[in-house]
Amino acid sequence: MLLNKERALAIMKEEKLDALIATTPENVLYMTDHAGWMAWVYRGNTMQRGCQQYSILTPDGARTLITHLLIDLPYVNNCDVQVDDLWVYGPTFVKKPEGYQPQIPEEKLMAELMDSKTRRTVDSATALVGALKARGVARGRVGIEFFGLAPSCEDILRTEFRQMELVEAGEILRRIRYIKTPDEIHRLRLAALVNEKALQEVMKAIKPSVTELEIRKVFKGTLGAQDASQDFFTCSGGLRAGVYAGISDYRFKTGDMVVIDPGCELNHYHADSGLVGVLGEPTKQQLDYWRKELDIWETGLETIGPGVTPAKVFDAMAAVQKKHFGIVGGYFGHCIGVEPREMPIINRVPGAGAKLMDMEGAPPFEPGMVFMLEIPFTIMGGYAVHIEKALIITERGWEPLIHTRHDLFTFSV
Repeated sequence: MLLNKERALAIMKEEKLDALIATTPENVLYMTDHAGWMAWVYRGNTMQRGCQQYSILTPDGARTLITHLLIDLPYVNNCDVQVDDLWVYGPTFVKKPEGYQPQIPEEKLMAELMDSKTRRTVDSATALVGALKARGVARGRVGIEFFGLAPSCEDILRTEFRQMELVEAGEILRRIRYIKTPDEIHRLRLAALVNEKALQEVMKAIKPSVTELEIRKVFKGTLGAQDASQDFFTCSGGLRAGVYAGISDYRFKTGDMVVIDPGCELNHYHADSGLVGVLGEPTKQQLDYWRKELDIWETGLETIGPGVTPAKVFDAMAAVQKKHFGIVGGYFGHCIGVEPREMPIINRVPGAGAKLMDMEGAPPFEPGMVFMLEIPFTIMGGYAVHIEKALIITERGWEPLIHTRHDLFTFSV
C-alpha cells in the first residue's frame, strides 16, 4: 500500500477534516494505488484541467475512487487498487451482449459498474457528489486539492454542499507523503537500481568523438529495456559543462569534464542521480575543484538526519561552499517519490514570488523520508562538479537507498 494511512488520518484529525479529496493523478495514485491512463495523458489539456479523477479519504479510514468508465476502469484490476468503494462516470464503447456471462475479473467489474444505478453517473461532478453523500460527508470541513479540480465541478460542489467548508489540501497531501511506506521505498529502490544501471552504461559509452545525443540514446535504450522511461537527462561536456548546457551534437574531447544528471520513472516512482568525470587524467585544477566539492558533500552528510531542519543543513553546506568558491549556489537537494521533486527541499530563494521552492518554515527531517542530497555547481571555462545520492532518513541518521560510488570518474580515451 502506497498510502501512509496512519499518518494521513492523524494529519486529517489535526486539520479537523471530515474528508480529504485528491484530484491530481499523483495523489490519486498515492491514495488508492490506482494508475489509470486518461488522467495522466489528458492532464491539463483542456480548461477542465484534464480528465477528472478523484479519491476520497474519510476519518474512518475508508477510501473511495472515482474514475472514468471508458478507459481507466480496466486498470483497476491490473493495479490491485486499495479502495473500499468505486464509482465511475461517463459513456463506454463496451457492449455486453444479452445473456452473456462475464468470465474474467475485468469483464465482471465492467459489467457490474455499467449496470449500476448508483455508482455510475453521467459526469465526474455528479459522481463526486454522490460518493461524498454515500460516505456521510455533506457538511463540515473538507480538504480538497483544487489544482486538478475542474472549475465547473468546484461550482457544483459549492452549490450542492452549502454547509461544507472547502479548504485547499495540496500542502496537506504533501505533508502526508513526506514519510514513505515500505511499498514506496521498494518502488523507489527499484527505480534507483534501474537508473543506476542506465548510468553505468552511459559511463562506458563516453569516449572522444562520441556526441551527447548519442549518449542520451544509450541512456534511454537501457531504460526502455527495463520498462522504465526517462524523466530528464543532462550530459554536458567541455565548455558546455561549465554552464550545464542541454543535450546537443557536441563531440567529447580528451580532457573534457562531463557532468551527468539522469532521472527515470518506473512504476510511477522516480529516481535521480548525478556525477562528474573527466576524459583521461584530471588536471590539478579539476582535482582541486572536486576536493572542494567533496568537502561540501561531507558536511551535508554529517549534518542531515532526523530532527534537523533543511535550513540547518543549508547553512552548514553553504558556509563551506562560500569558503571554497566565493558564492552560494542556493540549492542542496530535494525529496523524491511519486513526483521527481518533492518537499521538503534544501533551497533558499529570495523574493516573495519564489516561496514555492523556498525551504523557510519547512519541518525537520523525519525517519522514513527519502532525500536526494545534491550539489550541482559549474564554473565557466568547462569545469563542473556534481554529486547526488538518495538517502533514507533513519532514527539514527541516514542510510543509502542503494549503494553507489561517487568519485571523480575517469572516462576511457
